[in-house]
Amino acid sequence: MATKEGVKVLDITKSDLPTLATIRHQDAPGAAKNLAVDAYGKVWASFPQKGLVEINPVNLTATAVVTVPVDGMDGYICADGTGERILSYNTTYNAQWQPEVAKIHAVTVSTKDVKVLYSGTYFYGVGASPNTKNIYTAEVSFSSNSILKVLNPDGSLKKSETAGVGTSRYLFF
Repeated sequence: MATKEGVKVLDITKSDLPTLATIRHQDAPGAAKNLAVDAYGKVWASFPQKGLVEINPVNLTATAVVTVPVDGMDGYICADGTGERILSYNTTYNAQWQPEVAKIHAVTVSTKDVKVLYSGTYFYGVGASPNTKNIYTAEVSFSSNSILKVLNPDGSLKKSETAGVGTSRYLFF
């Protein structure tokens, strides 16, 4: 689980849930905020002060750090529809705390390359369908309807739809 100390691994076979390990990389300061799993079973943790940390779940070690912008409030990340990329988002604000630019970033897990997939004004989440492989985000508003953005896997806009207030998380089943 993501904690202020790093990623804690608990032994769920025991009723007292002892900690097996607390994992962090020396180059990733701050708290772990969110976790995602890639197509190869590696765990990725967001550390908003640095980016993403790759964790080997077999030996419980941090194996790589990728510098990529991650949202500082919740650090939300997810795997894309294939698990070959980890997606993050980040919105930057001006001095009056108004959103200026938002970006969806993709980290290719095999190469650790970072690419901007899509840009907008104010994002507060990202998701990817394992069925269609489409990527979802929204130009978010917390006072009126948000505009849902459905992206093709390459980041090109597929369509937009009006959505509810504060659209931010996406569940696929």
